[in-house]
Amino acid sequence: MDKLITNVAEKINTALHTLKQEPLQLTLFPASDGGSVLQNGCAMLRVDAQKYLTTAALQKIIQNQWAADMLLITEYVSPQQGEMLRNKEIQYADTAGNMFLRYPGVAILISNCAKPQRIEQQKSVGRAFSTAGLKLLFLLLTEPEALNWGYRNLAQYSGVSLGSVGYIMADLQNSGHLINADGNWVWKDRNNTIGKWCDYYRDKLLPGIEKRRYSGTIPDNCLEYAMLPGGESAAEQLHLLKSSRLLAYRTGNINLCIAQNRWKEDIDGNIEIRTPFWPECRTFDKIPYLLIYADLLAEDDSRCTEIAGEIFNRFLRGDQ
Repeated sequence: MDKLITNVAEKINTALHTLKQEPLQLTLFPASDGGSVLQNGCAMLRVDAQKYLTTAALQKIIQNQWAADMLLITEYVSPQQGEMLRNKEIQYADTAGNMFLRYPGVAILISNCAKPQRIEQQKSVGRAFSTAGLKLLFLLLTEPEALNWGYRNLAQYSGVSLGSVGYIMADLQNSGHLINADGNWVWKDRNNTIGKWCDYYRDKLLPGIEKRRYSGTIPDNCLEYAMLPGGESAAEQLHLLKSSRLLAYRTGNINLCIAQNRWKEDIDGNIEIRTPFWPECRTFDKIPYLLIYADLLAEDDSRCTEIAGEIFNRFLRGDQ
C-alpha cells in the first residue's frame, strides 16, 4: 500500500505544481489500529488506502463516522463514486489524477480522468466471477441453504452446467470466499462477496441480459401481468424513493400488459422489461434484495446509490 500512496501523492503534487502551490511534504506513519496516518507539516490526516474501490468498500467508507477526517487513496475513483464521496465531504485521490482535497488555502477538484487500462488488466476474475459464476453466486447469496446443496441441485437452480458448478465452487473455496466450519461451507465475509458480486454483475452479467424498452402507462400492480419490479421500481414499493420509470423482470407472457397499457417499443421509453438470468424452476414472490441493490448501484446515479445503501443496511448486511 505504501507504493499506492506514493503514486497518488505524486499525482497530488503534479496538480499543486500546475496551480503554482507548494508541494506536499508527506510522511507516512503507522496508526495504532494498523492503518496509516499522513503528516504534511503540522497537519495530520488519516489515510484509508484501498487498491480497488469496490461497492462494499465505498459503502463502508461513507458510513464511517470519521470519514470527513480521512483521505481515501485508491487506484481509481469513478465519476459516480466521486460525486458520492464529495456529497459526504470525503477527500480522495487516485492514480488516474482524480482528486477532491481540502487543506488551508487550497481546495482542489479534478474529475473525469480516464480509468487506467492497467487496472482492468490487473483485475483477476477467476471462474467465480465469470458470467456463469455470477449466476451461481446469485443462487448462493439469495438461498441460505444452497451453500451445502449437492452440485446437481446447484446446477438446476442456477442455470449453470454441472461441470462448471464444480469449478466455480472450487474457485470460491480456493480464493477464500468460502471456508469450512464443522463440515459445512460458510461465507468468510458475505458482505465483501456481495460487494464484489455487484461490481461484476454491472460489468459482466447485466450487459448480456435481454432487455426491451417501451413507452406507455405504468400499471398499478405489475404482479397482475407476470412481472416483478426491480431496481428503482422495487425501491419505490419500499417507499424509499419516487420514480417515473418502471424496471421489471418478466416472469411470463406480458402481451396483455402491453395491450391494456398501450405500450409501444421505444428505445428511450420509460419502461424497461428484462428477461430473468435465472432458470424458470426458480420462482420469487418479489425480486431478491441483492438484485434490487445491484440494479440501483448500476444506475450510476448518486440518489440510487444512497438508496442502495439503505437497502443494504436494512436487508443485506450481516447474515440476513
